[in-house]
Amino acid sequence: MVDWRVVVVGCVVGCSSDRTLYDGHVSLSPVVADGYVYFGTLDGGESAIRRVRDDGDRIETRWHQRSGAAYGAGLASDGDTLLWSTPEDDGLGTGIYRLVGHDRDELGTLEGRDQVVGLAVDAQLVYVATRDAIHWMPIGGGVLGTLCSPPAGMWFTAMRVRDGKVLALATIVGAGDPVTLVEATAGYDVIATVPGVSPETFAAHGWYAWLAGGDALVRVNLAYGTAERVAEGTRVHAVVGDGEHVYATIGEPDNAALVDVDDPYVPLVAGLRGSGPIAFGDSRIYYVDADGLRFVER
Repeated sequence: MVDWRVVVVGCVVGCSSDRTLYDGHVSLSPVVADGYVYFGTLDGGESAIRRVRDDGDRIETRWHQRSGAAYGAGLASDGDTLLWSTPEDDGLGTGIYRLVGHDRDELGTLEGRDQVVGLAVDAQLVYVATRDAIHWMPIGGGVLGTLCSPPAGMWFTAMRVRDGKVLALATIVGAGDPVTLVEATAGYDVIATVPGVSPETFAAHGWYAWLAGGDALVRVNLAYGTAERVAEGTRVHAVVGDGEHVYATIGEPDNAALVDVDDPYVPLVAGLRGSGPIAFGDSRIYYVDADGLRFVER
């Protein structure tokens, strides 16, 4: 059996060294759309949405202001939609915004202080997950409807949407373990409950969902609810899908490796310094660490 903890220390043919693209606090995780990587920043009193071509280095500012922080979850869909959430000035609600040119449109507002844990766009619908409920509305904005809420004593922690299917993670309030994988398309339907996995990150592709475990990658069959441990013996930090593949960052935080979950014993990139959110363009792999936004060539 391959000792994964040894494999991730080195690099393989084709690995590239990483470098910093943006030096500063990244407040909105990177997403790739229409040949650009977009990300939110918060420096001093200024919030901004910035972008850079997937194969370039010149950073453009697409929106900025002294208040109205850009942070939380963002998602690109169909190459031209970027969403983010911002607390209202009075702290009693959260605005959902879409980037339009160099400005933003407010699509809707969530009342109350509940935290947004996920945003998604699928076809012509926008989905907003808070800890207390999963909502939806037309992509042009309007009144938020509610798909479902978790049972008493539970809250949602993450959400993914693909081809009309809404999947979410939920866990016991304040506990974080075990994690329940739920289909929330038409109610709160439990698929599987898995201990020892992250409540904040997962990916879905085809028949499976992929969860980040403390000592393994966990694959859940969406039809049968069975869980299988893959690449045992190492810590998984983040799992993300790009529409065709699912990738994970695995290993120690200061020496992580990026892998394709179809072949998790062969690092695509090794020596990553950090375990933050990751995104993929045609040319580069992007991730966030304490230094800002970094990348490696694909």
